Amino acid sequence: MCAQALWRAVRPPGRSRAAVKLPAFQGVAFDHWAATLARIDGRDLVIGLDAATYLTVVFPFEPQGQFRRSFAEALEAALADFGAPERTGVIESMVVETAPLVRLTDPRLASRLKDLKFFCDLELSYHADLRTVQRNLNDLPHGDGEPFVPADAVTQLLTRLADLPAPRAH
Repeated sequence: MCAQALWRAVRPPGRSRAAVKLPAFQGVAFDHWAATLARIDGRDLVIGLDAATYLTVVFPFEPQGQFRRSFAEALEAALADFGAPERTGVIESMVVETAPLVRLTDPRLASRLKDLKFFCDLELSYHADLRTVQRNLNDLPHGDGEPFVPADAVTQLLTRLADLPAPRAH
C-alpha cells in the first residue's frame, strides 16, 4: 500500500484510483506492507512498514525501476538481522516483488509512516548506513499493541514459525 507521494512515483500505467483488493498469500509470515517516499538530506528514501508487526524497512528509491527489488533486498536484510531462516527471507521477498501496488487508505498506517519519517530523519543524523537505521527503527516502539516494539513482534513471530512442523513434500 503506497502513501500518496510513493503512489504517484510508482503507480502502474493506466491504474485509476479504483481500489484493488489485496490478495491473501499462503505461507507468508508478514501481512500487507505500507510504504512512503521521503526526501531526507537530498536522498529519496522509501520507508516500508508491515501492517501486522510494524517491521520497518528503509531503502533508496533510485533507481525507480528497481523499487520492488530494492524493497525485497531491504526486507531480506531485516529478516537476516533477526536470524530468520534464508527460506523465510526468500518467500517474503517474493511476495513483495509480486504483490499488486495499491494506494494506502488506512489512516493509522499513514500516521505511523509519518512518525517513521521523523525518526528516520533523526537516525540519519547519526548513521549513514541505511541498514543500521533500519535496525534502530525496529528497536523503536511504534506498534499499536503488545508488543509495541517491532523487533519484539518479529522475534515472537519467527519463534512461532520455527515451532511449526516443516512442510512435507508430496
